[in-house]
Amino acid sequence: MVSHPNPLHQPSLTLVQQIGLCLGCIGEAVGYGGRIMMYNDVFDDDAFIIQICCLIIAPAFVSAGIYLTLKHIVIIFGEQWSRLPPVWYTRIFITGDIFSLVLQGAGGGLASTADPGSDLQDIGTNLMIAGVIFQVVILAFFAWFLTEYVVRTYRRRDQLSDESMALFQEKSFQCFMGAILVAFVCIFVRCVYRIPELTGGWRSELMRHELEFIVLEGVMIVIAVAVLTVCHPGYCFTALGDTIGKNMKHAREKSSEDSDVEMMSIR
Repeated sequence: MVSHPNPLHQPSLTLVQQIGLCLGCIGEAVGYGGRIMMYNDVFDDDAFIIQICCLIIAPAFVSAGIYLTLKHIVIIFGEQWSRLPPVWYTRIFITGDIFSLVLQGAGGGLASTADPGSDLQDIGTNLMIAGVIFQVVILAFFAWFLTEYVVRTYRRRDQLSDESMALFQEKSFQCFMGAILVAFVCIFVRCVYRIPELTGGWRSELMRHELEFIVLEGVMIVIAVAVLTVCHPGYCFTALGDTIGKNMKHAREKSSEDSDVEMMSIR
């Protein structure tokens, strides 16, 4: 039987996911602010830099919040049939996300500040494309690892603890997993769309089509953030919903106990 882990020893999934979603939303808002600025002046260099850099890197923060779920799912439902130790899921996917973020950010900065048609602009564009492709690869590996673990866990569901089985059967948790799936698909579609858009160049037909950009870029991010907000892990993933508060309470209690022991030793 798999024992249910003590939540006091687990980091807060909700806090980290909230940070990722907030950074992603801020980046998107600033990026679209740059596009609004360009509506009034299409030759505004500052607005162009803002919208290129922010919109290209913001979804990476949202995907980081998605990646963290796999580690905690493995901890809750059992590490025995996981291909990797739980901590390695965070190390691999978050490191890959940061690397893609650096590539996209550096590429966006070069492409937006370089002279049009220059070699430096081409280098920046290629860096952005490489960063987006790398993000797609990381997303694909995440999908594979998550699917494999879910299948293995389902086949061994008779070995789950009563607590894990009860969580597995909760409608709220099932909604949370559905939200993760929807958010993943949306981020994946957005990244795949970005590859041909950037590959075609700054004057390509795809980049000039506003409808495709709105649907495959903006709407995808809105849906991803919306489902993760509605199906908040604090409500839907109750095993880790309030770990930060429990950790603080546990730390205070331990500090108080240590102080009492110290006072008694002095007396």
